Amino acid sequence: MGNLNWIKDYRAGGIQTQSFTYDNLNRLLSAGASGGTWGTYAESYSYNAASGNLASKGSSSYSYGAQSGTCPDGALSKAHAVVTAGSKATATT
Repeated sequence: MGNLNWIKDYRAGGIQTQSFTYDNLNRLLSAGASGGTWGTYAESYSYNAASGNLASKGSSSYSYGAQSGTCPDGALSKAHAVVTAGSKATATT
């Protein structure tokens, strides 16, 4: 088994091809769809070199760290919990 590199969808209002690329750690780097009439997309992903966490998806950046005190118990300092995604924060301060 390996990573999924492409999908051909013959029922997407015509033939639509979705394609995917990965880095040497098997993390998704890009995904895109072309053809068909049910929508196309192109998305890129990047990762923080030190933590391996997702750093960006398209034009949205992600940050990690201590969350607001309004978060439920046990959720304040999870190393891999997203604190902000683009302009959205996971909790208000």
